[in-house]
Amino acid sequence: MRTSVQSTLLAVAVLVGAACPGPDAIDEGAVTDTNTGVARGANVQPLPADTLARGTATYNTATAAATWVVNTPPVGTLDSVVLYQVGAATAALPANATAVLCSGAAACATGSGTATGPGPTFAALTDAQKSAIKTSIRAYGTQLVFFADTAGAAPPVQRMRGTMYPDPAE
Repeated sequence: MRTSVQSTLLAVAVLVGAACPGPDAIDEGAVTDTNTGVARGANVQPLPADTLARGTATYNTATAAATWVVNTPPVGTLDSVVLYQVGAATAALPANATAVLCSGAAACATGSGTATGPGPTFAALTDAQKSAIKTSIRAYGTQLVFFADTAGAAPPVQRMRGTMYPDPAE
């Protein structure tokens, strides 16, 4: 009896495991070019005083079109919204952003926006660069970062950060 119970439990575990694939098992045919990122103050190291700050963005790897919105504003004035290709969510950011979704307090301080180009960085993205961003996002290697300028701090100060991920087709 014990063997049959163990066999039944093993069979159920195998079936449930096969029916619930993880994010790495995303079918390429079921994924659009639209990607989403959620950036939070709690993801920034060292932790800022304001860990509740939160922003979201979408990015289309085929067209480089993007939208972004600040859900809970960070301390200071939003200065830029950018994508960085990095190896891990905890990795230090490189000196240069991969793509700039919003640049400058005048454009970013509204708390939401779209970026479709032409722009200082968007117009310069080649098809090869868009493809590299797509590959990086699919490997969870692209960070969405919202920067805010605060009085007395060396701008820009990192305030919200999160990993971009592909959206499955509906």
